[in-house]
Amino acid sequence: MTIADVSVSSLRQEGLPVNVMEAMATGLPLVVTDCRGNRDLVRNGENGFVVGINDVDSFSDAVEKIFKSKDLRIRFRKRNLEIIGKYSLEKVKQEMKEIYGEVMNYIV
Repeated sequence: MTIADVSVSSLRQEGLPVNVMEAMATGLPLVVTDCRGNRDLVRNGENGFVVGINDVDSFSDAVEKIFKSKDLRIRFRKRNLEIIGKYSLEKVKQEMKEIYGEVMNYIV
């Protein structure tokens, strides 16, 4: 992934797209289809582009736009690295610890 300029996901449906998360963690800008999972991670124009599922022209235009703009790649890269931080192992472990703590205190 580190030698790529852009990462894409053209899925029609998805839960939690690990491939998108991996791309975000490497700082790649994204072009994804507008389905659950993808749109939860990618904010259109903020850290990548979200396009319609069957919109082939917009998909290819978005890839080309990212490829041609170094400034856009840098901006999306920075934002992806910020966003993916909330999914880090340490962050998730802390949230799970708090959830289980609340449940255990409620049960006891």
